[in-house]
Amino acid sequence: MLRLYLFGSPRLERDGTALPLRRSKALALLAYLAVTGRPHSRESLQALLWSEFPDADARNNLRRELSQLRATLGADALRTDRRQVVWAEDADTWVDVAAFTREIAAVRAHTHPGELCESCGRALGAAVQLAVGELLDGFHVADSPAFEDWLFYQREELLAQLGWALEALVEWHAARSELQTALSLARRWLSLDPLLEQPRRALMRLLARAGQPAAALRQYEEAARLLASELGATPEAATTALYEAIKAGELVPAPADAARRPPSEGASAGRAPQAAPELPPLTSFVGRQDEIELLAARLAEPACRLLTLVGPGGIGKTRLAGEVAARCAHAFADGAQFVALSGATKPDHIPG
Repeated sequence: MLRLYLFGSPRLERDGTALPLRRSKALALLAYLAVTGRPHSRESLQALLWSEFPDADARNNLRRELSQLRATLGADALRTDRRQVVWAEDADTWVDVAAFTREIAAVRAHTHPGELCESCGRALGAAVQLAVGELLDGFHVADSPAFEDWLFYQREELLAQLGWALEALVEWHAARSELQTALSLARRWLSLDPLLEQPRRALMRLLARAGQPAAALRQYEEAARLLASELGATPEAATTALYEAIKAGELVPAPADAARRPPSEGASAGRAPQAAPELPPLTSFVGRQDEIELLAARLAEPACRLLTLVGPGGIGKTRLAGEVAARCAHAFADGAQFVALSGATKPDHIPG
C-alpha cells in the first residue's frame, strides 16, 4: 500500500519502505491532489502553482512534475488525461489527512442520546493521533500565492476540526472519570491556541477534580498574563468565576472509585438499576460545559423541585436539557424521562 503522510513533516511510504519525496512543487501538487481528492483541470493546476509563468512554460512545468510523481508513486496513484488530473482514492493508497477528516465526519453524522458512544470515542481518538503536526509543517512555495492561500485555509480548517475532536474527547474521558487521559487531551487542546479560554477552563476543572487545585489556579494566572500581554484583555467572567470556585474549595476532587460504573453500583441496596433515560434522537453534543455544570449543580440541590430553561426557539434548550438529563439520570432513584409537550394545547393535558 502507498501511504502519504501530510501532517507534520511530509513523508511517503510503500509497504513500510520510505520513498523519496522532494520538497518542491511536486510535493505541493501531490498534497493538493491528495487532500482535495477530486479531479482538477490542468489549467487550474497550472494557475495554482505557476500563475506567474507564461502558459507554455506552465504547461511544461506541470507535465514535468507529473512525470516525476508517476515515477515515484507508480502508475496507479494518479490518473491523468489531456484535460485533468485526479488522485486515485480507489487505488491501493492511504492519506492521513483523508483518514482524519473521514473519522471526524462519521462521528459528526452519528446521533447519540447523550455523550459520545464507545465507537465514536475510539474513532476520535484514532483521528487525533493522526494529526501529529500542522499540515505540511514548515513547507511553503514562495512564488505560488494561490497555493499558499489554499494551504493557509486548509491548515485553519484542519485545526478547527482537531479542536472540535479534542473538546469532545476531553468531555468523553472526563465523564468516564479517566482524568489523566482527559488532562493530556485538554493540554493538547489548549496548545492549539493558548489564548482560548474554553480549553483553559476545561483544564482548570480537570486539575481541580484530580486534586491539583494549585495547578488549576496557576492556569488562571497564566491565562490572565497572556491575555493582558497579547490582547490587553482580562479573562472572561466564566473563567474568573471558575477560578473563584476552585479557590474557595467548591470543586472537590473526584472520588478514587469514580470510574464509570453500571448504574446499579451507585444505587442503594435493593434498588433496581435504572435504564438510560428515554430521550429523542440527539446529535453529537460538544461544548456548553459551563451551562451543563451549572444545571447539574442546581438539580443536585435538595430544594430544587423545578428547573426551567427559557429562551428563543431554536437556540438548543431541548438539546441542552436532554444532555443534562442523560448525564444526571444516575443520581435519581427513578432516573430521567423525556415527556414531549409540543402537542399539548391545554394545561389539563399535562399529567400531575
